[in-house]
Amino acid sequence: MKKRLAAALCALALVLGLCVYPASADTKIFFLALNDALPASESQITPIQSGGWIYVPVTVFNSQISGVNFGINYGFTENNQSLIMYNLAGKTLTFDINTSTATGANGESIMPGRVLPSGGVIYIPAYPVCDYFGLSYSYLTSEYGPVLRIKDGNARLSDTAFLTSADSLMRARYNAANPAPTPVPSPSASSGSSGSSGSSSSGKKSESKPASGSQTEPVQEEEAPQAPKTFSLYVGLRASGDVTQALNAMDSVNATAIVFFPAESLEENASQLRQAAGRGHHVGLIPDGDTPEERLASVLAGSETVARLLRQETWFVLASDKELSDAGYLTWMPTFTLPASGGTEALYQAVYRSGSERNGTTRLLAGTEQPLSSLLSLLVRDGDTILRPRETKY
Repeated sequence: MKKRLAAALCALALVLGLCVYPASADTKIFFLALNDALPASESQITPIQSGGWIYVPVTVFNSQISGVNFGINYGFTENNQSLIMYNLAGKTLTFDINTSTATGANGESIMPGRVLPSGGVIYIPAYPVCDYFGLSYSYLTSEYGPVLRIKDGNARLSDTAFLTSADSLMRARYNAANPAPTPVPSPSASSGSSGSSGSSSSGKKSESKPASGSQTEPVQEEEAPQAPKTFSLYVGLRASGDVTQALNAMDSVNATAIVFFPAESLEENASQLRQAAGRGHHVGLIPDGDTPEERLASVLAGSETVARLLRQETWFVLASDKELSDAGYLTWMPTFTLPASGGTEALYQAVYRSGSERNGTTRLLAGTEQPLSSLLSLLVRDGDTILRPRETKY
């Protein structure tokens, strides 16, 4: 193989307490948005990820801390063995902290049911809580980091309009977390004035002359090895059956995908949709129909189903029809589709050839039934970058 560059992945560290960000331009922030606002940048309202799911502090539902009242209250039993969340409509959700289970008012099990006690704060799984209490849940992508947006009927801005309105504030927080590095003085500035032997007043090192009668050969400078070519790629997943294995593979490299579901079979895939959205991935649609008009109709109907099942909007469509683009959808077509068969090495070589031949980024489409863990790990280890999906035209 042409490239075998071992590169360490820098994982996004989301910690409790006061957040300390490294002075690196690559530091991203996990933003939390509530309705049309970004609450104060404080650790107690910072989302975290665990086990592939996104968690938020339960204090998000304390309006005195978050500044937004979703009409949800919470409390603990006497021995702090259970966390109980409830609203005035009579809906109750109980998390058993000891058994890591959650139960609704009618005895139904809620997944995941585990809470994360840390630093005196209880973190709860964001998606199932939002789904149970009828809140909208959106996982968005910005230039400055991922955005988890929770909203109710009081939100006025669409997700796209919100990202535009919050751009300057997110940029300010991003810049505060990524201060410009302090310039390091060049050592050459002082070397000329050094009084050490072997240096001339110009700062150049004097040449050492061989002793009389000695034989010397000119030193041949070795050529610096060329760094292997690396590339960036977006990942799209065509959903087929259980998507858990594919999402686990994405989680193993801390990457986000667009998971495309057939627009005509969303109801029967409701649990898979919820898993993909709850684990922070984007949900897209695969149109159905023989004509552009039929495909647009299937996407419009599918979008309504997604909004009902997930309480969030979707824009990504696995198609290239102008009619879909004109209707406001983000058409997404792969520049390389992963072959259905082949070992990890052969698939890696195929992806590498495709990425190396392109000047821009590669849009890789794979099936959720394909074994992706080893392939993605190999790409990342070699220094390639898996980009977060962006909600603009490709």
